[in-house]
Amino acid sequence: MLVHTQQRDHVCKFCGKAFYARTVLTLHLRSHTGERPYACHVCDFSHAHRILYVKHMQKFHPGEEIRTLAELQRLAAKATAEGGGPEKSRLHLLLPR
Repeated sequence: MLVHTQQRDHVCKFCGKAFYARTVLTLHLRSHTGERPYACHVCDFSHAHRILYVKHMQKFHPGEEIRTLAELQRLAAKATAEGGGPEKSRLHLLLPR
């Protein structure tokens, strides 16, 4: 497993920090880009990491369904199509700019 080796082939183009896995680099890049793809469909909360979105849903909206990123993106697109613009939905952060 690459975690325990010194091999870090995935390098951040912003700061030069290297990671052992592409997925870890992807999460790190969000700290530079400000991307927050996990937006709560109930309130204005959003986060770059799925686990913090899940913990938010469990703590603040225990009866609500925890949705996947694909479901959240579909909701954002639907709200935009029906409401005339992404500003009608709290999920507008998920749509590409």
